[in-house]
Amino acid sequence: MAYRDSASFGKRQEFVAIAELLRRGFDVYLTLVDDLQIDCIIPQEVNGEPVYLDVQIKARSLKANNPNACTLA
Repeated sequence: MAYRDSASFGKRQEFVAIAELLRRGFDVYLTLVDDLQIDCIIPQEVNGEPVYLDVQIKARSLKANNPNACTLA
């Protein structure tokens, strides 16, 4: 897969993951720059205090056995 194809595939999969987070009711903040490898930030509340989760989304190649699979860690 050429770099341009793999980069656009990765970006599309980021938006798929972000859309799923939004569908599940999460607020999602997008970053403008990717210098810290943070794709989005999810605000949460823990014990009444705001907590911000930095999220990096990784996508696998179209050649993966199940390209629709997702692992959240």
